[in-house]
Amino acid sequence: MTTALEELEREARQATACGDPMAPVLRALAETTSITDRLLRDLSRALEQSQKPLEPQIVRQVVGQTMRSAIPGVVRAFSQRTMFAAVGAALVLMSGAFLAGYAVHGDRQMIAGLHAGDETCRSQNGGTLCYIPVWKTLPASTTGH
Repeated sequence: MTTALEELEREARQATACGDPMAPVLRALAETTSITDRLLRDLSRALEQSQKPLEPQIVRQVVGQTMRSAIPGVVRAFSQRTMFAAVGAALVLMSGAFLAGYAVHGDRQMIAGLHAGDETCRSQNGGTLCYIPVWKTLPASTTGH
């Protein structure tokens, strides 16, 4: 059985081999996860060996050391190429969501609210006016809450 860390490292290697622009991010995430895993194991081991709680200063030193060793990998992950790829992916996803919404609802205006009745239409000024009544103020609760 593979661990999540092994899976992440495998994905980072595959992304690097394929030239995926997100490969540096995956490598940094795998490196940070590995460091955090070692930190938690060391901290757990220290707690098991100690009969008293760790002093806050020791915990701060260990966390600070872990952060200092993880930061260079994270900074390397934020290259211009990676940032452009991430922004591009976000734009594609937002455009896809917009187009899917348009395909489902068309150019109809959507109303957010609690419906108070069915859609009602009537002729007016040579056209048809339709509306769905919505509650502006909710009626008083009958359950007593």
